[in-house]
Amino acid sequence: MLYALLPHGLDSGIVHGWRCTKGLVPGSRHLIAAGIHAGFHSIRLITELILHRRALIRDYKKLDSNLIEVDSHLDKQWFALPFGDLFVWPYGAHLPTASFQGRTRGSPREHALAEIVAALRGFGYFTRHCIEQLEGSGIPVRRIRFCGGGSQWKVMPQILANATGKIVESLGGYCTAAGAAISASGSSKEVASMSDKFVKNNKQCYEPSDEQKYNEGYGLWKEVLDIELARIKKTGTRSR
Repeated sequence: MLYALLPHGLDSGIVHGWRCTKGLVPGSRHLIAAGIHAGFHSIRLITELILHRRALIRDYKKLDSNLIEVDSHLDKQWFALPFGDLFVWPYGAHLPTASFQGRTRGSPREHALAEIVAALRGFGYFTRHCIEQLEGSGIPVRRIRFCGGGSQWKVMPQILANATGKIVESLGGYCTAAGAAISASGSSKEVASMSDKFVKNNKQCYEPSDEQKYNEGYGLWKEVLDIELARIKKTGTRSR
């Protein structure tokens, strides 16, 4: 490697990114000196990298602390917002009809905190709608286990619990990806034992609250949903 870095007759001060003594010609003493020289600059680069990473970690910790303070401040505002005429319908493969796409109704051009809350409540109401269909076909649902990125934010599990009236267990982390990997590994008999070993469970439980308000909100959401589904069935098109 030293011969590759320091070819015979080299006159340049930099070879392949490494600083070298000018006029260095390969030889035992020169090679040792070049190795020491290269080692010195390697240590310098590694030291700079460590200091840079420490600075990044310090900045991220400061940013994370600020975000926690903002989250704590906004939590009270979100749960205190009144229910209005803004509705959000989610979308996906499990909707009653494939043509029923997610959108908002009654949303102004200036999106604010109310729109964010409406989106969260909309997903909660749609989850409740799915649960009612399951329970109507004889499948009881006692609690909801919530995992993935959204479960790490305490606002979403609480809104989900309020909207569905069910206890929500927030598992945290990315259990869906871990579960898919475990299932793809082979025998289904070993899934339970493997999940206990590999899935980190930081379970937090969220009890439903503000049930009367959320029941009223769900009633309005369900009424608009039924009207829209009836329109789609009759005309084959969605309202704009």
